[in-house]
Amino acid sequence: MHRSLRRALASLALCGLSVPAAAVDLEKVTFASAPILPTQVEQQLARERGLTAAAQPGDPVDGFLARPAGPGPFSAVVALHGCNGLTELYRKRWAERIVGWGHVALIVDSFAHHPVKQACNANRAASRAARRPLDAQGALTFLATQPFVDPRRVGLVGHSQGGWAALDLVQTRASPIVDPATAHRYAAIVAWYPGCASYFDAVNAPTLILIGEADDWTRASLCRAMVESRAGRGAALDLVTYPDAHHGFDWPELDPPRTLDGFTLKYDAAAAADSMRRAESFFARHLAR
Repeated sequence: MHRSLRRALASLALCGLSVPAAAVDLEKVTFASAPILPTQVEQQLARERGLTAAAQPGDPVDGFLARPAGPGPFSAVVALHGCNGLTELYRKRWAERIVGWGHVALIVDSFAHHPVKQACNANRAASRAARRPLDAQGALTFLATQPFVDPRRVGLVGHSQGGWAALDLVQTRASPIVDPATAHRYAAIVAWYPGCASYFDAVNAPTLILIGEADDWTRASLCRAMVESRAGRGAALDLVTYPDAHHGFDWPELDPPRTLDGFTLKYDAAAAADSMRRAESFFARHLAR
């Protein structure tokens, strides 16, 4: 590498800015989401009829797989897009970022096999958004079958609705959404600006939430209440807030800012750089051998 280029890249790193990731080869894969378990009510009704309530098969889900050079086995990180669906930019950027951190990347496309390609606001009811936690579990099950992945060292990233899905999957509950006897568990979760309104229980994996105090779509105050309410229970749950950051603060394309259904989407370079440093360090710590 030319000396001046090395100096420039080192300067970027010292300033806390991401060095551009090298392009990676992406392989399209298809796997099944986790089966839909019968609810307690469905099980009771079946018992009253002398029957056994069966799980429903999972949906087909597309993903895009990229890996570091070498035989492995590697750690891995699954990425869940937001409610607007999987864009080419999200797929490319996060595959390159995750592989650049030294992990296998699996970028999930939750809407590929569904007629509704986004699930923001009014479209959410018509989409398969509620099944997205099962997509994340299916992705983990798929990675566990790959010889170059260590299934004990798989992390999960989620943005906005993808962050909600990640939290929903790892939340402890009386009636689990995946079979605890057979399901693999994620080793670590990082959620960018998730909806925290319904989360007031423990999590079963170390979790890091990154959100802006100025976010008017997913409120930092609800995440703070969630973290405070479950103090001392379950796995570690950490919250980092950025005072002036809005929804989408890690996307340079949101400069200048824009609005979606009345909500502000705005890039914040300082918050973005800090969140990437924290996420990389978090996964390095929790996905280590």
